[in-house]
Amino acid sequence: MTWVVENANTVTISPTVGNVDPRSGSTSVSPTATTTYTLTATGTGGTVNATQTVTVGPVPAGNPQIIRFEANPVSIAPGQSSTLSWTTSGATTVTISGVGSVTPNGSTTVTPAQTTTYTLTATSSDGRSVTAPVTVIVAPANIPQILTFVSNPQTIDPGQTAQLCWQVSGATSIAIDPGVGSNLNVNDCAVVRPTVTTTYTLTATNAQGTIRANVTVNVGAVRITSFTANPVTTTAAGDPSVLSWTTENATSVVLIGAEIGPQSSLPVNGSFTVHPITNSTYTLTAYGPGGQTVSVTIGVFVR
Repeated sequence: MTWVVENANTVTISPTVGNVDPRSGSTSVSPTATTTYTLTATGTGGTVNATQTVTVGPVPAGNPQIIRFEANPVSIAPGQSSTLSWTTSGATTVTISGVGSVTPNGSTTVTPAQTTTYTLTATSSDGRSVTAPVTVIVAPANIPQILTFVSNPQTIDPGQTAQLCWQVSGATSIAIDPGVGSNLNVNDCAVVRPTVTTTYTLTATNAQGTIRANVTVNVGAVRITSFTANPVTTTAAGDPSVLSWTTENATSVVLIGAEIGPQSSLPVNGSFTVHPITNSTYTLTAYGPGGQTVSVTIGVFVR
């Protein structure tokens, strides 16, 4: 903790943290539980108090991301198996529906009796979660089998491109809509440039039947377009400063500061009033689809 006091004869801090300089100083504290410290300054004109709370608890990760979640093969005949594989970051717990708790990075084999969508959920220590689905198709063995159908990357900025790649067996014709085309090779890739989030459908056909699989390309990276404090410098400890922000393509935001802890029930474009006791920093993290995150930190100074 750091403090600056003017016109004081004595300065004390409770709970006691050691010797305190009468005008300015700093000291380190290591509370075992959330603790509010009270600084009392006494001078010829009287006594004033200021408080600072040190919150003790888990450090919020606030940044879970699903880098990859795939099934191989995408389609299977009854009784066959598919391998789900995934990579995540910033997650303390990871689960897959129908499977249960799994490691943050890994793979597992599933043998669904019917077409099944598995949803991977990655959760950080602050409770923030992101999800991603993958579908394993169960179809008769005599119709085409879709071994892989993926997008790389899965999320792009407007104007960027993604590459769709697929591998199919037993098909006489292959088409991908929208806009990729028909009469495609059984093992190939195509570059796409969607302007909005788009789901592409691969259709593989032979004389015995048709099978389809989907992959979604998310468009629109999350951005923090502004994050400001008004005023940047307050006139006294405890005076208010209004933090305001705007974002693009965000689904939620989290605001973190020393005396406020993590604030998660906030609008994606909004404001929050803080009352810093000392010079403080505040970090805004915006979350977008597919686990995208971006953070900005600003400072508020106390005169």
